[in-house]
Amino acid sequence: MNNVSSQVKALNLFHRQQSKNRVSHAYLIVGDYGTLDFSKYMAMSMMCCEQDIGACGSCLTCQRINNENHADFRILSGKEQSIKKSEIIDLKEYFSQSSIETSGHQVYIIEDVDNATVEAMNSLLKFLEEPEGDIVAILTTRNENRVLETIRSRCLTIHLESMNHQMLFDVACEQGIDPIDAYLLSRMNQNSEELNHQINDDVYREASSIFFDVLESLNQRDYLSAILTLQVEGIKKKRLDRERLVLLFELFELSFSLQGQHEQTIQVQTNRITNEDRIHLLQIVLSLKDRIRPGVNINLIIDQFAYELTKYYQNL
Repeated sequence: MNNVSSQVKALNLFHRQQSKNRVSHAYLIVGDYGTLDFSKYMAMSMMCCEQDIGACGSCLTCQRINNENHADFRILSGKEQSIKKSEIIDLKEYFSQSSIETSGHQVYIIEDVDNATVEAMNSLLKFLEEPEGDIVAILTTRNENRVLETIRSRCLTIHLESMNHQMLFDVACEQGIDPIDAYLLSRMNQNSEELNHQINDDVYREASSIFFDVLESLNQRDYLSAILTLQVEGIKKKRLDRERLVLLFELFELSFSLQGQHEQTIQVQTNRITNEDRIHLLQIVLSLKDRIRPGVNINLIIDQFAYELTKYYQNL
């Protein structure tokens, strides 16, 4: 639930509703990340035993909702596969029973509702058109335009703020990702899901391994070792295909431009690279990156990189 507190506007809107006893019977939560966490927080807030507004997060009810084992709380997810009509019908039948516990509300979340079949959406629409008692629906999506207009019109829409680089960096560090990787990946991805996918991807692992070796050599102004690494790893061992080479240049681009408040996270790797070096190295990287096209000879690009490094450092 680490991302919820950063959604100040969305929290204020929901808390105001709670304070006025005007909780809607249906919500549509729109955002690139954190929609499920925010939806769970809303469910906790409506059922928390300790607080009237917001959720304590620690009472038995909150813990059970967070662990998804509360009798008055259900989640359907379209994250991995489409939501079927039968699942909506089963959900409706489940909540047609009397409240099993004494929470005052029954809440269901449909994650990635836009990934429901047409039949499922039509069935959901009927469910929303006939709200029963204190049943609250919380639907989530990244793209509200993919949700039926008739469903949207029956929901109060809450937009979550996009994750900026600072937030993404902080979340990555909280997850135990090395600060250097967190810095680089937070500049190349839009949300935690993408970042976590990339850091576990072979493309990033292999490209970043070569990147750090070359960067360390350049920081020591040992351009010959940098070139040797590129030629051995990239050409002889064939560890750099087109995708990995593009990523390698993107990593160099980030390290040589080094703008932003987290420069200190990788300054040890670049503390001996002068501003003049940065400018020239960035120009080399951008020029070569633009030449990477489908069908390009990767070895020629690597050789050209080695040539440009040699020419620059020999002329110092």
